[in-house]
Amino acid sequence: MEELQFRWPGGSGALAADPSTDSQLLLTRRRRWHAPVAEPMAEPEMPEPETTTHDDAGLRQDLDLARAAIAKLDADRRAARIRIEELEQTRDELQTKLTAQRRRLLVLERQLEDADVLPAPEATSASWLERLFGGLTSATTG
Repeated sequence: MEELQFRWPGGSGALAADPSTDSQLLLTRRRRWHAPVAEPMAEPEMPEPETTTHDDAGLRQDLDLARAAIAKLDADRRAARIRIEELEQTRDELQTKLTAQRRRLLVLERQLEDADVLPAPEATSASWLERLFGGLTSATTG
């Protein structure tokens, strides 16, 4: 058999054939890499507000538009929540009705089984002669 030689990345040589050395290597811990801790950045100094300029009027208008949009979205959210609650209530009512109808159908099916009543035969398109005489005729009608 061939003996394989293995080198650890960045290592200097092959593993020793001595099992005690192997167990020591297995028990050693690897050092974990820790990201360097960044120093907190100083907050930039904001310039003092100057007198009302042409840009301030535009910014105020944008702010008012944004507030109006937020108010509209908030109202839409409330309306949607009310509609969702109404739909959930309707669903619950319909689910209750459906369950009651299924139970009623089961009761009726069991009553039919107990009475040994066969279901009604499917309706066929019978001619007036067949209905009059109560049977099939050999004559074609049409």
